[in-house]
Amino acid sequence: MKEFLGSLPGILFVTFIFGGWVITGVVSSIMTNWRKTREAEQLAALKQTLAERGMSADEIIKVLNAGTRTDKA
Repeated sequence: MKEFLGSLPGILFVTFIFGGWVITGVVSSIMTNWRKTREAEQLAALKQTLAERGMSADEIIKVLNAGTRTDKA
């Protein structure tokens, strides 16, 4: 057991050097997909609220596009 504990810092070092990038990639992928899911949920809730208020499809499109820029300056 002492031999294992003595080599533990070396094992952890190698694991973090090579495995750290894998962990970073997995967490990044999960967080990106979670963010996209939340944005889609919020957009669907907004559309539903606007439809419940009796807005027409053209009015809903205007509201959704109000925060986007058309010029690329």
